[in-house]
Amino acid sequence: MKNIGVIIFCLAVLSAVGCGGPGASQQSSVNLEMVILNVEGEFFIQGIVYNDLDGDGEMDLGEPGIPGVVVTLVTLDATVTDTQGHYAFSVTTSGTYTVEETDPSGYLSTTPNSIVVQITDQAARVDFGDSSEITTYSIYGTVFDDLDLDGIMGTGEPGIPDVVVTVDGVGEMVTSADGTYAFGLTITGYYTVTETDPEGYISTTPNEEIVEIVADSVMVNFGDRAVADMPVDVKPGSDINPVNLRSKGVLPVAVLGSADLDVSQIDPGSLLLNGVVPLRWNFDDICSSDGGDVDLQSEGDEVNTPDGYTDLTLKFSTQEIAAALGDVKRGDFEKLTMTGYLLDGTPASGEQMVWIVQVQK
Repeated sequence: MKNIGVIIFCLAVLSAVGCGGPGASQQSSVNLEMVILNVEGEFFIQGIVYNDLDGDGEMDLGEPGIPGVVVTLVTLDATVTDTQGHYAFSVTTSGTYTVEETDPSGYLSTTPNSIVVQITDQAARVDFGDSSEITTYSIYGTVFDDLDLDGIMGTGEPGIPDVVVTVDGVGEMVTSADGTYAFGLTITGYYTVTETDPEGYISTTPNEEIVEIVADSVMVNFGDRAVADMPVDVKPGSDINPVNLRSKGVLPVAVLGSADLDVSQIDPGSLLLNGVVPLRWNFDDICSSDGGDVDLQSEGDEVNTPDGYTDLTLKFSTQEIAAALGDVKRGDFEKLTMTGYLLDGTPASGEQMVWIVQVQK
C-alpha cells in the first residue's frame, strides 16, 4: 500500500524565432480542488485537514489547511498532511475503508475524526475540520486571470494555480488549482502579503499589500493577465543583429506575423522598445517567422523571403535606443524588449538579443 502526493500541472511556455534566426471537488463556499494522477487499477482516498475558523464543520473560503496532521487509513497506511493540509491514499481494490484523523496539538475537531467511505470505481473525498483553542485568523484570497484588466475579480475570471504567495514572517505557499490560498495566523498586527507573477503574466493589481489583522480575517486578491507573445526581429534578416549606437539613423524592427499572430490586431501606437516610442510603422510581408525561409545571393547576402503573413515593421531612433540602453560597451550583447497591447487590450511582449558593434563617444 502506498500514499500518493498531489500533482499540480504547470503552463507550457511558448517561444518564437525571427526570420533572422532563433532568436473537483467543491465544498461549502470554497472551490478547493486537488488534482490527482489517476493510475489504472488504483483508487484514491484524498482530502484536506483545515482550520475551521468559524467552527461550523464546513470548509469556507479563507479557512487554511493544517500541515503535519496525521491521517490514517485504518489497518493499512498512515500519512501526514502537506504544507496546505492535503493528504492522499491509493488503494487497489474496491470496498469499505475507514479514514481517521488525529487532532493536532492545540486543536479540537469540528467534524468526526473517523469516517467510513465506500470505494467503487472512483476517488473518495474525506475532509477533516479542526478548530484551534487559540483565537485564529487568516489572510486569504485568489490570484485570478484579470481578463478585462480592471484589477477586480469579476464573474468568469478564473483563478491561476501554482502562483507563489508570501506573507512576511509567516511563510509562502502556492495557490491551489482554483487559484486560492490561505494563511492561518494567531497574532494580530500588520502583515505584508506579496505575490510573485507567474511566467507569462503581468500584474493588474499591486504585487504587494500591507494588511492589518485586528479581529477578523482579511481577503487579499491579486490580478494578473496573460501576455500575448510577439515574435520580434531586430534588423530583419540579420542573424547576429549588429547595432551601431553611433548611428544617427533608425533601427528597423519587425513584429512577425504568423498563423498564431495577426499583427493587424496589435495597436502600433502602444508599442515601446526598451521604453522608446517608434518614429513610424508600416504593415508589410517582409520575411518568414520560422527562421528558415531565407534565400542566399551569390555574394552571400541574405534576402528575406515573404511567407504570406503580414508583418508589422517599425523604425526607432538609434540615438534614443542608445540612451535607453545606457552604459554599454562595444561587443556587448544586450536585450531589446518590445511591449504594448493588442486592440482588445491584451498586453503583449517580445524580445531579442542584439550585438553592440559601436557605442557613442
